[in-house]
Amino acid sequence: SLHYHVILHLKAGGGLIDESWRGVFYKYAAGCLKALRCEVEAIGGSRDHLHLLIGADSGAALADIIRRVKLLTQS
Repeated sequence: SLHYHVILHLKAGGGLIDESWRGVFYKYAAGCLKALRCEVEAIGGSRDHLHLLIGADSGAALADIIRRVKLLTQS
């Protein structure tokens, strides 16, 4: 497996993750990644971006994983 550090800038809803529900959002994003068969090593960020440290099969296309995570977390 390969490990990646991914940073996503959030645009939807003004691009802000309010601190009151940030933990819930991180759990949701982790669930999305697990559904994509990624191993979530760490997740965090701030009001306008998301940091992910993930493990993925070497055969998995990182661009596809990122595209799907962005669709799921920014809608």
